[in-house]
Amino acid sequence: MAANSKESSSATGFAADSDQGTAAEKKKKQPVDSSKKKAKKSPRRLPTRKAENAKSAIPKEVSDRMVKRVLIISGVPSVLAFGVFPVSYYASLKGWVSLPPFVTLAASVTCLALGLGGISYGVLSASWDEGIEGSLVGFEEFKLNFGRLRETRKASKG
Repeated sequence: MAANSKESSSATGFAADSDQGTAAEKKKKQPVDSSKKKAKKSPRRLPTRKAENAKSAIPKEVSDRMVKRVLIISGVPSVLAFGVFPVSYYASLKGWVSLPPFVTLAASVTCLALGLGGISYGVLSASWDEGIEGSLVGFEEFKLNFGRLRETRKASKG
């Protein structure tokens, strides 16, 4: 019985020691001030004001105008680029035209390039002034906005 009591007390003592050791280790691992640790994890945000945000954000009217232009000027050539392959295949299948494969590829790549350029042109050809709608094609707005971009770039390099 003495052996059993020693085993049980040693097992109990071992468990008690490990529980105490675990509690002590937990206390050591916990930081003193938990608010400092949370502050390190969250991203640092600079104070902003509504007036500053309003000045730096693109007005909704201008943004909508840009999106419309981009969808039209970039969307049409992009859709055509994906339509070149089926149309070319169907035309060659019916025997209407016999085109070499590089012509089909060149036509598709040209349409994709026009679509890519249309994104930039759509944004730059829209009027950046809230009250002014701008012209249909947007040549004058493009010149003005492209000039603004060049001036900003020169100023940032200077």
